[in-house]
Amino acid sequence: MQEKDEQALEYAKQALSLGSTFPDIYIVLAFSNYRLHQFELARQFAIEFLEKNFEEERAVLIGLFMKLVLAVLDQEPDIASLASQITSLLPDFRAVELEIPFYSLLTDYYKSQNDFSRALDAQDKLVSYLKFNFNFH
Repeated sequence: MQEKDEQALEYAKQALSLGSTFPDIYIVLAFSNYRLHQFELARQFAIEFLEKNFEEERAVLIGLFMKLVLAVLDQEPDIASLASQITSLLPDFRAVELEIPFYSLLTDYYKSQNDFSRALDAQDKLVSYLKFNFNFH
């Protein structure tokens, strides 16, 4: 898994250096760094995304995810509102493919809060997505 995250980061950084303005790149930059335990880099890319003015509609969903990344990194006690907003937008933005990082991040967060019921719920949603929806893109 670590090797795939490192490779994904390389591709994302290369795309940025070539001038790509595709907002989805920041999902890779923030989430892969998070999974590699490079938390300050994850924070840096989340903040960088939020400081940019992307015009694409999908940037709203990605922006909420970046706020969630920051909330998880800061161990904020209540992320339910952010999670709910993201969940409500997922069906409208299937092409963003945010489900894997979103549900993985929720699972990690709830486990760190010892809220194993919510962690299992997030994990179940991830498994369901992988089982039923992932192949239909």
